[in-house]
Amino acid sequence: MIEKPSLDPPAFSPKGLGLRFVLLVVAGMLLFTPLPTLPGLAAVRAGEQALADGAFTAAERQLLQAQTELPATPEVTWRLIELYTRWERFEKGLALLPDTNPDPYRQRLALRLLAGAGEWATVEQQARDYLAEFEVEPEIQNLQIKAQLQQGKCAAAARSAAEWYAISPTNHAAAEVWGILTVLETTAAPTEGAAILCDAEANQVLCTTLRTCLSPAECTTTLGLALLRQGEFALAACMLESATELTPTSSRNHLWLGAALERTGRSREALPHLSEATRLDPTMPAAWLLLGIHQLNAGELNAAVEALQEAHRLDPANPLPCLSLAAAAAAEARYLDVPVWTYAALERAPDDAEVWKSAARLYLERSLELEDEPLHAAEGAVALAPDDAEAWMLLGRVRLNNADLDGGLAALQEAVARDANYGESYYWIGRALELLGKRSEARRAFEQAADLGFRNE
Repeated sequence: MIEKPSLDPPAFSPKGLGLRFVLLVVAGMLLFTPLPTLPGLAAVRAGEQALADGAFTAAERQLLQAQTELPATPEVTWRLIELYTRWERFEKGLALLPDTNPDPYRQRLALRLLAGAGEWATVEQQARDYLAEFEVEPEIQNLQIKAQLQQGKCAAAARSAAEWYAISPTNHAAAEVWGILTVLETTAAPTEGAAILCDAEANQVLCTTLRTCLSPAECTTTLGLALLRQGEFALAACMLESATELTPTSSRNHLWLGAALERTGRSREALPHLSEATRLDPTMPAAWLLLGIHQLNAGELNAAVEALQEAHRLDPANPLPCLSLAAAAAAEARYLDVPVWTYAALERAPDDAEVWKSAARLYLERSLELEDEPLHAAEGAVALAPDDAEAWMLLGRVRLNNADLDGGLAALQEAVARDANYGESYYWIGRALELLGKRSEARRAFEQAADLGFRNE
């Protein structure tokens, strides 16, 4: 009788098996059995993937775990430094930065981190060392010149720009910065800078400015103002500093030099120029306004109020002195005066959503609720700019403060619908979800806000 084959696997027995067969079995087991993973490597890979995806919070979590599991591996530390540089958490990155940066990649990474943290003296020195050791790189040249400009070293920046342009005359950035800084060279005619800018097609506004100005004083002034409008504050400061030296009695040059210095973080240097502008022309409302804002930020409240009231007297239709006086009243705990000035600002700018948003923020940042503000200002901002994510976010915040959780969440979701990369909206969505008891959803919203760069400080 023929037996049916058994469906059960035969019992393993080495008896009678040849050596070759045994070796084949062992090799197969090795091939299909996962090898053990070194502790920390999985976390490194997960962190790198999260970093590539822009999920910075998750990347930090994984890389910190890897750092704990691989404490003697410098590569993990450099991955964290790269994360903090891209995430703009420069203080955290600086705390990890080692004393020596042995290779060009790590030196470039360290320079980006130091520049982000505003360590301009160190950036200048390390960029100079890098360029002396390695080949010319546009990023490092840019960082060196930027560091010099941020420190007010205009002549040094001009020399660096000239050297860069001599080496790389076809480089767009080199042509632009040298074309601008030629104006500071006493031997250079404005047409020289114009030719460099225009030939390189680097910046047509500045090219036209230099082509049409007639004297060094005029060129530095008009170029400085053009750079100020373009947000190039450090370059603008160099031009306007030269302009004030050439025309020291120009109140306008002192005013805008002070504004440029303020925007580059050189606040102490800005104050004498703002004060000089008001002395040279006491009828210029913009000078009193910027002086008052400077003093308000410095905590010099009495002086700030005097300057801002003078700005308001000289230009009573301008909403900005009114908003600044409202901020001063809040700082002095004169709370009943705050709505007086915010209403005055809104009356002067009935169609300007930026003013309405600024009024709403003033109340929110100081946790104030006076009369029908900040709801009136936030609703007005949304009515004026229904596609503005910030306006919807402010309305959402106001509703949350008024315990209208559903209405607040709805407004915040409108903000996200209009700008999916506006991190502040996600933070307040997280707060709303937290108050609604949806903690896991809230955590995800908080992480998304952090990934997009928002910090509630």
